[in-house]
Amino acid sequence: MNPSIVFAGIAALALTPTALAAPTELVVDNTFDGEAHVYVNGGYAATIGGDSRTAMRLRPGLTNLEIVRPGGFVLLSTRLMLNKGLTTEVQVTAPMTDVRLVNPTTAPLRIDLGRHDDVWLAPGTAITLPVRAGSRELLTVVRERTGERVVERRDLWVEPGRSVTERLTWTAPPMPSQLILSSHHRRDLRVLIAGRDRGALRPGSTLRLPVELGRLSVQLVEVGGSVIFADRIWVTHGADTRVTVDSRRATRVTTLTHPPPGRAPVQRPGHRLPPPPPIRVSVASTCTSGRHR
Repeated sequence: MNPSIVFAGIAALALTPTALAAPTELVVDNTFDGEAHVYVNGGYAATIGGDSRTAMRLRPGLTNLEIVRPGGFVLLSTRLMLNKGLTTEVQVTAPMTDVRLVNPTTAPLRIDLGRHDDVWLAPGTAITLPVRAGSRELLTVVRERTGERVVERRDLWVEPGRSVTERLTWTAPPMPSQLILSSHHRRDLRVLIAGRDRGALRPGSTLRLPVELGRLSVQLVEVGGSVIFADRIWVTHGADTRVTVDSRRATRVTTLTHPPPGRAPVQRPGHRLPPPPPIRVSVASTCTSGRHR
């Protein structure tokens, strides 16, 4: 057999697809939330999105790999040996960083950064928590008389290599306004507010009704139809308006204004605490048998 023919046949066999070796691949698995640039041996190779994977065909051998955020923070820097015909996988994880939370409000707040922290932050204090960079859910909860209430739930972006400071927010709910009706009258009275029947006021009892702010039409009527009291009363924000009927059918209206909420003063050595703010009482009207004096 001619040797040249044998050599040509061997060369053709070596070039067939079945005879070629499997490609050398590098797979980058980015578990970080943000995108990053991939540099191979100092040169740009690809951009990988957050929470995604990308595969690249590279030359086998010793390879320098860097995964860098667009801002310049290096998420990963390593040297790999890429073997011919094999696939090498590299995982990128979010680095740890710090989040400083400040509570400038007057209420204790419970905070959670998605790690079930359940940390209570006192008024006027701050705390620094270690977290993984990326998107974090910030949950703020306040405790009220009726139980815990979610104040805020929002996404917080934590950039790798940077400390974040967040000021928590909480606004005190408006103080409730109510109409307090007290009766020392000998008969039952029906309570009509803006023409609507709001219930019965029995002798010696007190009825508390949440009402809207503004000027309200209030009537107290005996079962037989006799009007004991009829007037338009101003109800102000955070105030209790009291209507009292005595045994002589005289009616007195007073408004009690709550002092505004705030921090209690701190007792210092040699310092006397100021007296608490007084409750302002204003007499709105006095009438007998439905007529004003």
